[in-house]
Amino acid sequence: MPDAITLRIPSQIVLAGSTVEGAVELNFPLIQEEQLEGVRVKLKGSVFTFLGQPRTELTETLDLDIVRIEHPVWTRGTAYPPPDSHVLSIPFSFALPDSAPPSYQFSRLDCQSVVRYLVEAVGVRGTLRMNKRVVQPIAVLPVDRIGARVRERLGRGWTGKWTSAAAEKTVRTSLWGGSARAEMTVRYETFILG
Repeated sequence: MPDAITLRIPSQIVLAGSTVEGAVELNFPLIQEEQLEGVRVKLKGSVFTFLGQPRTELTETLDLDIVRIEHPVWTRGTAYPPPDSHVLSIPFSFALPDSAPPSYQFSRLDCQSVVRYLVEAVGVRGTLRMNKRVVQPIAVLPVDRIGARVRERLGRGWTGKWTSAAAEKTVRTSLWGGSARAEMTVRYETFILG
């Protein structure tokens, strides 16, 4: 069954310092039915930690924002779907900071640590009415600067010299059986990134 608001995020795995892109799809018959006045999209990143013994007074918790960005994308009367459709698609993008820590989760009985990110679309209903929320978690990976340079260099095609290494070994074919010879040859190239 369709929803009034749908979040479309093609890639839920992003690198720190890159862009989170997607689109919000608004189903206008359901937008009217649910009496939504506007829609905004948020990127949230937070760190949560818990330390202590469960069910005691000796606990400490901390919940900090890493990133919190919000964009209004639609208000009633500003945009409509094309004539042949009931759905309006509105693109959005958020720039993640280079310093954003990677997604992470650790948990045991006496402590918990979580770094989490999510994109949230909020349908605003007005005063004294509950807003409609649609949430999509995303995973943030650290930037791999060395790997990026390797991919860039190899992406142009490798023209350097290749080296071969060979090894052979005698192995038993079974516990009481005879032996056989195994050989392996590997071709590789090492290069220094400057």
